[in-house]
Amino acid sequence: MKFKFSLEAVLKHRKTLEEIAKRDYLEEKHKANEQLKKLNFLYAQIDEARKGAAAKSGGKKVFIEDLQYINSFISNQNIKIEIQKIVFREAMQVTEEKEEILLEAAREFKVIEKLKERRFEEHKKRARKTEIRNLDEMVTLRHGRDPLK
Repeated sequence: MKFKFSLEAVLKHRKTLEEIAKRDYLEEKHKANEQLKKLNFLYAQIDEARKGAAAKSGGKKVFIEDLQYINSFISNQNIKIEIQKIVFREAMQVTEEKEEILLEAAREFKVIEKLKERRFEEHKKRARKTEIRNLDEMVTLRHGRDPLK
């Protein structure tokens, strides 16, 4: 007797939902990583501007306009950084929401999968009992026969 799980369609459906949730999560995680890269790039630009300002102030001719320009650039970058931090936080929040959806989908899949395993074990036990019963019956029939007939 072959094992047939009655909830196989549900199991496949939940697996599909889990795969969709995983894809959505990975997409959002990628978007959040892109926002983090942008944020790090803005910080790197500030560092470069400060190095440029330090290099210019070390020379004999210091142009106040250049230093003011660099200071203005850094101020604007700080504003961009604050905006980018907000965008990054929002992206991380969406990523966390997608992760929760993924974890829930994985839990739901595991529940059905565990049920399938339990039912398969029950099927194996029933099959063993049936086989033992059949063997006992065969032994009984053989023993009950008269070998001289």
